[in-house]
Amino acid sequence: MQNTFEFRNPLVEKYQNFSRSFTTINAVDIKAKVDEEYANGRYWPEPLIQINPHYKRSKSV
Repeated sequence: MQNTFEFRNPLVEKYQNFSRSFTTINAVDIKAKVDEEYANGRYWPEPLIQINPHYKRSKSV
């Protein structure tokens, strides 16, 4: 399997194209704002990476 983040970016791009295919925005000002929000990643924020504070390392395999 490829790196998780390398997998995420094309997946988000495909889903963005899919989700935007349902509407056509004709108002120039609204379209510009929606395009800006998509470009800023509003709908798909960066992944949240956390480490479980209760994680305990044990024997290796």
